Amino acid sequence: MARRPPMKIAPSPSETPEHDAVRKRERSSEAVQAKMREERTGGAVPPPEPTSLEDDTNGKAKAKANKPASGPKTKKVKTAPKASAEPKNMQAPAKAQATTPEPDAPAPRVEQRISVGVPVSLATSKALEKAAIKLGTDTDYIKRALLPKARAAFLERAGANNLKATSKSMKLLFEQRIDNGVALMPVKLVVHDEIEARVRGFIPDPLDVISVNRLVAAFVGAEFDILVAAL
Repeated sequence: MARRPPMKIAPSPSETPEHDAVRKRERSSEAVQAKMREERTGGAVPPPEPTSLEDDTNGKAKAKANKPASGPKTKKVKTAPKASAEPKNMQAPAKAQATTPEPDAPAPRVEQRISVGVPVSLATSKALEKAAIKLGTDTDYIKRALLPKARAAFLERAGANNLKATSKSMKLLFEQRIDNGVALMPVKLVVHDEIEARVRGFIPDPLDVISVNRLVAAFVGAEFDILVAAL
């Protein structure tokens, strides 16, 4: 058999003189850059960045070796979000209150404005003349002064349901005739249905023939008699 000639192995690129010259230039350039950084910062110079594949690989291997071993990973557990606390001053929703039926409201009063002729008996007329002489005035003046008071006294007594106190004098004035010397004094006032029912209770009138004006006039006349007797 014929022998094969021995194979010549070319030297590695890192061992050639050209590669050594390149590395020297890189190191010289790195030294110059480090000196410039030191002059700018005025302190320690950070380590130069790897300029070749070997230095880059060695740097990564060292950093990995110096990295502290991390502990076992812990799984994150999701927790339910906490309910936000309600503010203290927040008012609780108002509870629906049971509505109680209101009692039936009383029916409104029916009022009527009436004009009456207040009777003045013969005896009260004589008492008026004496009072006028005593006071140095006339009877018309006394009538104008006492009639509003007599009207107010009647309404107050009727509102208090106390007409019985003047019912006797009222009946006498109601039964007297004008031709027997009874004079009439005009007075206007407002009465409601309750007062009308009370004044009708003193004179029998089953068929409702007597007007309320005449009944009220007799009661006001009874109050007028009391005021004249007090002069």
